Amino acid sequence: MLGNDKRGIELAFWTNTIFVQADSPLFTHAEQASFNTANDFLDYGLFLQATNYVLQVNGSTILTGPLRDYTAFSGFPNPYSTPNFIFFGDDTTSASGTFNLRKITLVLPPTLSMSKLGIVTWVGISNLTYHVLSSTNLTTWNTAGTSTSSNNSFSFTNNATPRQFFRIAFP
Repeated sequence: MLGNDKRGIELAFWTNTIFVQADSPLFTHAEQASFNTANDFLDYGLFLQATNYVLQVNGSTILTGPLRDYTAFSGFPNPYSTPNFIFFGDDTTSASGTFNLRKITLVLPPTLSMSKLGIVTWVGISNLTYHVLSSTNLTTWNTAGTSTSSNNSFSFTNNATPRQFFRIAFP
């Protein structure tokens, strides 16, 4: 999965391991976790942040690390030069990998609204905890609190007196 800046993460799934492809040296093992991927359908969540990724399985974090820049790859086709790109499949000629897929959902960053009473609201993914960050200068961000909801409607009450900017981060 690549973001608008062509930075992202390539994950490799084996029956007993999930690992990240490094960008230096290119396509070597980086972070990895021992994990049985072969028994049942699992809910994977891959979250890209400004400089890092988080991989969760059934709501538990199993891998975290920095986003990678794979643009040094020079082959055809070259998916690593395509911004906002998502690929699922076996990109090797030797592995002959197979997998079963039920559903893919792309969730974009939430759009925040603020009422006159200082309540920040947004639509998100139910049962996940979002971190609310605040800043007075758009450079330094501090955790203002968290929000969890059993449905997709989230809110956070701003109790700070100086004017602040807000953003939502997950996880």
